[in-house]
Amino acid sequence: MLKIKKEMGNMNINIVSISCSDNDSDMIHPRLQIVLERGASASITERHYGTTNNTYVTNPLSEIVVMDNARLDHFFITDHDSDGSHIGRSEISLSNDSIYNSFFMCLGGKLTRLENYIYIKGRGAKADISGLYCLKKDQHVDISSEVIHDTDSSFSSQNIRGIAKDKSKGIFQGKIKVNKNAIDTVANQFHKAILLSGTPEINCKPELEIYTDNVQCSHGATT
Repeated sequence: MLKIKKEMGNMNINIVSISCSDNDSDMIHPRLQIVLERGASASITERHYGTTNNTYVTNPLSEIVVMDNARLDHFFITDHDSDGSHIGRSEISLSNDSIYNSFFMCLGGKLTRLENYIYIKGRGAKADISGLYCLKKDQHVDISSEVIHDTDSSFSSQNIRGIAKDKSKGIFQGKIKVNKNAIDTVANQFHKAILLSGTPEINCKPELEIYTDNVQCSHGATT
């Protein structure tokens, strides 16, 4: 657990998870809880990779709470070995006037699934999520991103890019949900992918679910 206070200044933290299995039956379950107290600021990088040619699965969970007027820049990188699998989830809660900037990269690994769940419960909160996946051979990446707006005057952006070649497969499921009290919400989502040589495949499912008026929401996809 990391608890970051305002008086600590702008923290810069690197977290590395290394899978180094000697057999084909290992599963790794890193757990991380991050709390940014009122007015705190931090930059946190998570990197997950392997140093073995054996089959393994890593299953990380990050629970992040960003309190009033706090800011977090969150970088997430997966670069596993060719037989490694990654099934991870990040859950983020934002309070009043907080800021959450996220950038993730999916590089190596046979199977990767990333789930991002952002709950915006504070007025004036902002979430900016960007990501990139680069696939080759028979890699499979499945990205799920859901942003819930539960109060008025909040902002979110999801901007995901993908590159695929050979027999690889990429999936993106993105959702914006605007609840009844979340008037004056501004939210957008966009996914762009490029298919290169071979027979790669990209599947995309952008969603909007809106239960109020006076919002500015958009979504789109290009392959």
